[in-house]
Amino acid sequence: MGSQDEFHITSVIALHGIAADGDALLIGVQIDQHTGWGMCTGLFAQHSDGYNMAAVTRMMHTVVAPALKERPFTTIRDLFQRIDALTETITEPAPDRSPSVSRRQILAGQFHPQSQTPPVPRKRPLPPALRFGIGQAALQAAADARQMSPVRLITANYELKQRKTAVGIHLAVTDENMHIARPILRHHVKSVGYQISRKNPQTQLGTQAEHLQKLVSELAQWLQNNYANYRPFIHINLQGAFTNLFGSDTAAALTSLQALQKAAAPLRLRIENIYDAVNAAPTELFNLLTPLVERDEAAVQIVASCPHYPVSTVAALVQWGKIDGVHLDVTQVGSLDKTIKLIGTCQEKGIAVMLSGGGTVRGVETAVHLAAATGAEMVAGPPDLVHNELQRLKF
Repeated sequence: MGSQDEFHITSVIALHGIAADGDALLIGVQIDQHTGWGMCTGLFAQHSDGYNMAAVTRMMHTVVAPALKERPFTTIRDLFQRIDALTETITEPAPDRSPSVSRRQILAGQFHPQSQTPPVPRKRPLPPALRFGIGQAALQAAADARQMSPVRLITANYELKQRKTAVGIHLAVTDENMHIARPILRHHVKSVGYQISRKNPQTQLGTQAEHLQKLVSELAQWLQNNYANYRPFIHINLQGAFTNLFGSDTAAALTSLQALQKAAAPLRLRIENIYDAVNAAPTELFNLLTPLVERDEAAVQIVASCPHYPVSTVAALVQWGKIDGVHLDVTQVGSLDKTIKLIGTCQEKGIAVMLSGGGTVRGVETAVHLAAATGAEMVAGPPDLVHNELQRLKF
């Protein structure tokens, strides 16, 4: 008989689901007769060369279920770490070891048959989206089994302090969002802003980002005219557009940032993902960002996000300690354990954290629960979903 403090996973379920971006995997985890549900989205679109619904469903039953049911666990942290340790085996072509052929052998017609080397098996971690879906389901099932909310379970298992302030909301400016958010804008929305499209950034921004300056100025003026004494951040996700506009010319980038800050005044400005992620090693980002963050006066706040950058790059920027914020899409980080720990490191260094959940209802719920438990500053997503989930929580 196991201890009453142990959790026992009795079943793992994998079903074909549908999400806005196409096929999705609905994941159920049953713990002590309580079933929690998670969703894995984006996996099949992102990995079309290696994943299909039948293969992933089979892997859930042959790899994931036996590993999680093998032994009980005592804490949700233990379970999250066990999920992170799960691997899949893939086969890769072996290096070509065909014997070399000399010129004399070619002239004489003497060829050796090409050696047949068997494929090389290799283990790798499960994709982040799949690990997130499993962890999401397990968190809900474990919370139900303990008769606790997911927030209380995370807080207790990770020995976190109960937050004293409400979780804020980040509002992306669209006609639909602004209509929905008007009743809550002044009281709950902590930042308002735009996301720049990756297509034709010069057309949207102008050659020196002058179009963006006008957009920021108009948004700041609208907020001041309609919501007096309301001081949210203006938050712009450039999606790497300054790489296209300025390349490695950090002086031009700094001049543009200063102009944007003036356009946002008296509101504060946050800029997310200034530079492109393509071939952006942490050291290269450090070199590009250093002139922007080591300025005499505090102005624009610099934010880096995952999945724009790999989570390892975001973690390196956090350790560097000179950025002002991070934005973590929890569905793309994958590991709930690493997400919680990275948020803790950010707080130790005074770095603000914004979470998002991939835009799905279940993803938003998990992002809100993590924010409420860890003290993350705000959550981005459909404002009605974020607000309603925040209302359901009892801090």
